[in-house]
Amino acid sequence: MMTRTFFLAIEGPIGVGKTTLARLLQPRFQAGLLLEAFDENPFLADFYADRTRYAFQTQMFFLLSRYRQQQTVPESLARGPLIADYTFGKDSLFARLNLKGDELDVYGQLYEVLAERVHVPDLVIYLRAEIDELMMRIATRDRSYEREMDRAYIESVRQAYERFFADYAQTPLLTLDTDDLNYVRDPLVLAFVEGRVRTALEIGVHQQPLPQIEPVDSSKPAMPNGPVPPESEAREGGVRTMAVELDAVNQELKALAYAVSHDLRAPLRRIEGFSRLLLEDYEARLDERGRDYVQHVRAGSQRMKQLIDDLLRLSRLMRHEMRRERVSLSVLAQEIAASLQAAQPERRVEFIIEPGLVAEGDAYLLRVALEHLLDNAWKFTGERACARIEFGYTRVGGGAAYFVRDDGVGFDMAYADKLFDVFQRLHAADEFEGTGIGLPIVQRVVRRHGGRVWAEGAMEQGATFYFTCPKDR
Repeated sequence: MMTRTFFLAIEGPIGVGKTTLARLLQPRFQAGLLLEAFDENPFLADFYADRTRYAFQTQMFFLLSRYRQQQTVPESLARGPLIADYTFGKDSLFARLNLKGDELDVYGQLYEVLAERVHVPDLVIYLRAEIDELMMRIATRDRSYEREMDRAYIESVRQAYERFFADYAQTPLLTLDTDDLNYVRDPLVLAFVEGRVRTALEIGVHQQPLPQIEPVDSSKPAMPNGPVPPESEAREGGVRTMAVELDAVNQELKALAYAVSHDLRAPLRRIEGFSRLLLEDYEARLDERGRDYVQHVRAGSQRMKQLIDDLLRLSRLMRHEMRRERVSLSVLAQEIAASLQAAQPERRVEFIIEPGLVAEGDAYLLRVALEHLLDNAWKFTGERACARIEFGYTRVGGGAAYFVRDDGVGFDMAYADKLFDVFQRLHAADEFEGTGIGLPIVQRVVRRHGGRVWAEGAMEQGATFYFTCPKDR
C-alpha cells in the first residue's frame, strides 16, 4: 500500500537494463511510466556510425526531447507515483563525453537554463555492470542502431557514469550492482530490489512472502489401498513442514547474500572512486609517499571487492539448479586446456588427457570444477620451464576416482585440510594470484554430485587432486 507519491528515476550505462527494471517495478508500486523516447532521435544511427560528425546534432535533439518529456512530470505526479528510466542529468554526462570546444559551450549554456526548470527525482537508482556484461546485454537485445557500437565507447560511458555518481549528492541514491541481479527471471531478486527501493523511499519495508505449498485434501485417500494411518499422516505433515521451513531459510539466505553484497560494495565504491579522484586531481600535490599510500588504499578496496565477488560466485553455484546428463569430462578438459594454452602461448606445457572419460552430472557445474582444477595446475606450474599436467581416471584407496596431476610447486601435506577452506591459501599472494575460492568451489560442486574430493602433494614435487562422481566411467 502506497503512503505517498514519489518520483523515481533509474540510471546507468547503455545496456544495463534501466527500462526493463522500470517496467518491472511499475505494477509493484502502481506507478506511471516515463520512458525515454530514444528511438525518435533521427541522428542516433548516424552518431553510432560517426560519433565525431553527428555528436552535436544528436545531443541537442536529446536535450530538447528529454526536456519536453520532463515537463510532463508534475502533471503525472498529480495522478500518483512515477518511475522514469532516465534522469535529465544524463544529458550533460553524454555531452561532456561527446562534445568539445564551442559545441560544448553552446550546449552548456542551454542546458543550464533548462535544468533549472526540471523536476528533481525523490530517488535515483544507479544500475552498475561490468563491461563484459553490458556488451552481452547489448548484443542480446540486438537493436539495429546499436550494432555499430564499439567496446571502447561503451567502456567510456561506463566510466563516465562511475565518475558522475562517485560524488553524486543532488538526490538520495540507491546503487545496485546488476552483474549478479537477474530481476527478469528471478522473482526473489525482483522482490529484493523492490525492498531496497521501498526502504530508500521510506514507504515501508517489503517482506517476500514465504513459499506456499498446496494443501492436502484429506477427503481423498493418499494410497489406492486405503486411508493413510495416523502415524504416517503425522510423519508426512512433519516432512512438509520441514520442507517449507527449509525453503524459507534458503530464500532468506539468498536475500541475505544480495543484501550483504550490495551493503559491502557501497562503501568500497566510494573508497575506490574518491581515491581515484585524489590521484587524478591532486597528484601534483602529493609526494611519492602520499601517492604510495593512496595506491595501497585502492589495492585494498579492489582486493575486498574481489573477495565479495568470489563469495557471490560461490553462492550462485550452490543455488544452481542441477540438470543431470552424461557429460564427457575428457572433452571438457581438452577445451579448458586449449583455452589456457591460447591465453599464454609462450608457455611450454604438456597436457595428457585420458580420452573417453564420462560422468553423469550437471555439465555447467562439472565444467566449473574442472576449470578450477586445471587452472590451479596451470598456475602452480608457472615457474617450470617445461610443465606437465594430466587428467585421468585411476584406482585409488580401494575405489576409483578422476584426478588432475601436475609437476608444479606442490604443497605441504600437513596443511592439506586447509586447501578447501574458503579464502585459505598455502602460498603468498605475491607468489601466485588468487583469493583462495577455487578449491572450495570444486569441493561444493563435487559434494552436490554426491562425491568427494581430496589432494596429495609434496613441496616442489607437484600435486594431485582426486574427485569422485556418481556413475562415473
